[in-house]
Amino acid sequence: PSSVPSQAPSSVPSMAPSVYSFRTFSIVSSYSKFASLDTTRDWCIKTQNITPDSPLKVRPCDTEVHKGRWYYEDKKIKLRRENEVSNEFCIKDEGRKLFLKNCQNVGSEFYFGDEDSNTIFVEKNGKKLYFGIDTFKIFSRVRLYNAGNRNSSSNSWSVRYEGPSNAPSESAN
Repeated sequence: PSSVPSQAPSSVPSMAPSVYSFRTFSIVSSYSKFASLDTTRDWCIKTQNITPDSPLKVRPCDTEVHKGRWYYEDKKIKLRRENEVSNEFCIKDEGRKLFLKNCQNVGSEFYFGDEDSNTIFVEKNGKKLYFGIDTFKIFSRVRLYNAGNRNSSSNSWSVRYEGPSNAPSESAN
């Protein structure tokens, strides 16, 4: 085995496989109203600024901009300013709102659904609340919706990893 993860598929196992929390990704929406606007681009969850209290919104994907390059660690969805580990922010929920906060101030744990459900959710008081958008105002902020709601945007999220493979070597949960 090699001691360095390969950048391309290899038949040689690595002694240092990629770790889930080191992989950055975009959160992409497949919601039909975005696709009908422009079929040539993808739409991602992003923030306008990487600062506390910045709301989450869906905007055109751009992997060069760090405002939509997330990673997952300790069941938190995190965003950091480029090359600044100390300036790390996490998605925080308060009521139904989702926004960035300093990670020390975030206690909620977020989970990604399986490939069949395409959801992102948090559990509160024994209930699952799902990421979604207002279906009439699609450019408003991303917020939480109850399970069983009729909002089809809450079942439209996928994770697109940066790098050579679409999935990390280590499990997310």
